[in-house]
Amino acid sequence: MANERIGIMKIRQAIRLFTQGKKKFYISRNLGLSRNTVDKYIAGFLNTDLTWDQVDKMSDHQLMSYFAAPEEPPSPRQSGLGEEFKRMEKLLGKPGQTRQACWLEYIQRKPGGYCYTQFCEYFRRWQSQTKPTLSIEHKAGDKVFIDFAGKRLSIVDKATGEVTLVEVFLAVLGFSQMTYVEATLSQKKEDLIKAVENAFLYYGGVPQVVVPDNLKSAVKKPQRYEPEINETFQDFALHYQTSVLPARVRKPQDKALVEIAVKLVYQRIYRDLQKQTYYSLDELNGAILILLDRYNKKRFFNRDYNREDVFVEVEKAYLAPLPVEKYELRRYQQATVHKNCHVLLSDDLHYYSAPYQYIGEKVKIKYTSEEVWIYHHYEMIAYHKRERARYLKTTVITHLPKAHQAYLSRGPEEYLTQAAAIGEQARKLIEKVLERSKYLEHNYQSCQGILLLERKVGRERLELACKRALEYEVYNYKMVQSILEKGLEQAKEETKVIRLPGHENIRGNQYYK
Repeated sequence: MANERIGIMKIRQAIRLFTQGKKKFYISRNLGLSRNTVDKYIAGFLNTDLTWDQVDKMSDHQLMSYFAAPEEPPSPRQSGLGEEFKRMEKLLGKPGQTRQACWLEYIQRKPGGYCYTQFCEYFRRWQSQTKPTLSIEHKAGDKVFIDFAGKRLSIVDKATGEVTLVEVFLAVLGFSQMTYVEATLSQKKEDLIKAVENAFLYYGGVPQVVVPDNLKSAVKKPQRYEPEINETFQDFALHYQTSVLPARVRKPQDKALVEIAVKLVYQRIYRDLQKQTYYSLDELNGAILILLDRYNKKRFFNRDYNREDVFVEVEKAYLAPLPVEKYELRRYQQATVHKNCHVLLSDDLHYYSAPYQYIGEKVKIKYTSEEVWIYHHYEMIAYHKRERARYLKTTVITHLPKAHQAYLSRGPEEYLTQAAAIGEQARKLIEKVLERSKYLEHNYQSCQGILLLERKVGRERLELACKRALEYEVYNYKMVQSILEKGLEQAKEETKVIRLPGHENIRGNQYYK
């Protein structure tokens, strides 16, 4: 075919054969080229005033530049394509948006534009030429990638001059690449959760998925298909109605965005931070926020917009709203229900009750700074307000067996009610017994003993015995028992009470009250 474009190796061979004195017909036949194509490249060589030695030393790129066709001005259909592609790149980040839909909008604005296939091909070429930082593989509001930077920053104690190294946390939204950076004291789960929560507050919303890099504080057991998430971090994700999807182990492409962000943060934030000394974590984070704002407002390469523009215009609307209350860190502990129906929370050395049916069972304790939950096989069996008094007990009386409940719930009203059911004399005697001593336990034991005598002798005999004890003015269990054993409650004549004469050495019953 006339004027066909050929490979650089055939161009070199054609020039070599021509400089060796070979005819164009010979070159055309041996290289399998048309006469017009040979004429074209030989004429181009003669116009350069180059020798074969010079051509032989040239790189392919240098040699091809002598034979490249002059650039033609863009056609009317090509003009404005760059702006169309920039608009399309943003639109593709919205959930449900497709290239077909973008092309339909384009063809409505420009009825004489390219067909769908050509349009997509030019879009692919534009992306490869401009090397965009913005990836269209991520949908707006879909993922946030989190990690800690490898290089640490430092703060200095003003009083002692001690230098403390601090970790640097990064979060990057997948679509807009809006970045959040914060210095933390450690990579422990408490600091990680606080940093991720601060990132959500910075964005003003919650993405659908959090992608950690198998951090120990987030991922308990890395695994390719079903990694085991740390319980506390999973609880945090549940509070914010998001999911945790760790990056695959040894798959850097899963976290490419945050890896690139770390390098950029080194260049654009670390460099300025290292020019100054910081004396507290708050002071350091204040400086980071100022530089972070500048970083997020820096334009993308070959773009007229930045991370913040894409975030505000597109992605922010697709983030889920923040919950009303901030997350309160929850901790977990395994325990066994003791025979006294209590479990020990080891952090406080305080005991909390659990239903007696679970004595001897393994349970899980979940607790915050204010509350304690006890679970058995994922079912909550007890709830308490958290107390911190060491070695004391917090008890819900319904957790105990009925006999224990009765013992602990006993009081004057209960004994008087039981006595009134027997008779008026029994009630009066119980009143006297309750007034007898300031040690209530002693009084309760006497009351219980008297009332239990009903089972042996019946209500009628016990009522008469109580009446006789009141006449004797002796208010205790032994007196009632003695009256019943001797049958004195049935005596027709009252036994006279012999009273001791008064004497200054006799203290009297008032002394013991």
